[in-house]
Amino acid sequence: MKVLAGLALLLFVSFSDAGTTFTRWGRKVCPTGASVLYKGYMTGPNWGAGGSGSNTLCAHEEPKFPRGTAGRQGSAGLLQGIELDLNIPAMKALFLTDNMNGGEVTNQDMPCVVCYVADSYDKIMIPGRPDCGSTGFDLQYHGYLVSQMSDERKRGEFVCMDESPEGTTGGTADNNNAVVYPVEVGCGSLPCNPYIDGMEMACAVCTY
Repeated sequence: MKVLAGLALLLFVSFSDAGTTFTRWGRKVCPTGASVLYKGYMTGPNWGAGGSGSNTLCAHEEPKFPRGTAGRQGSAGLLQGIELDLNIPAMKALFLTDNMNGGEVTNQDMPCVVCYVADSYDKIMIPGRPDCGSTGFDLQYHGYLVSQMSDERKRGEFVCMDESPEGTTGGTADNNNAVVYPVEVGCGSLPCNPYIDGMEMACAVCTY
């Protein structure tokens, strides 16, 4: 009986301490009920270079460099800040400008924040919905899918950009080091009913 009681206590402690994390792309604050683990910068590979990684990273806003050599080494991977590029007029209305000083989203360098939700056991990003649907999960934020542009650029990761991005201080220089664009539907093998060809894809990040 003591063994069973000890096991039950262990399970209780494990579950009561459980939580999950998610990254909120384009924002510096976590949704209500979630705690900030760290803030940072949305980063990825240079749009025109080979190598490096293909995934998107939230690089810490206060980096430390225990060892290394300043100056770029010819064969090293390269991580650069990501801009949200909305130079196509039809795409400019997708993202809200409530959190943008000056009201301009195009070419803004994107921040990110890694959030923690206590007593939560799972997370999911749902492409194609601005909500959690009938999953029973709780909505953390919604927005639009973004990725690297398909025209002569390297493959990257699909991520869910918050619909009300903030941008970073002084991040309007249009450096075009690493860029993301909204993702459009290409129907065919993806059924044109209910999908609509050319429409931008909504997304939602949900936790349980």
